[in-house]
Amino acid sequence: DMPEGIYVRSVAEDSPAMYAGVYEADIITSIDSGEIRTIDEYEEEIQRHSPDEYIKLGIKRATMDGYVDIEVPVQLGRR
Repeated sequence: DMPEGIYVRSVAEDSPAMYAGVYEADIITSIDSGEIRTIDEYEEEIQRHSPDEYIKLGIKRATMDGYVDIEVPVQLGRR
């Protein structure tokens, strides 16, 4: 059973997500505790923040025992 959220297919090299420790196959479920279920919600929330600002991504990461919740701080890059 895959959790709802944004499935990460790949992480761009030298990107804020890479430096924060976001991995391929992670599922982004929130930004600053606000639930994220669609790519549109994700993009809208990112647009509300300034470049270089820190946000907290809520992530579900698959493990041998199922999904675990983690939170990673991400410093947004320039657009």
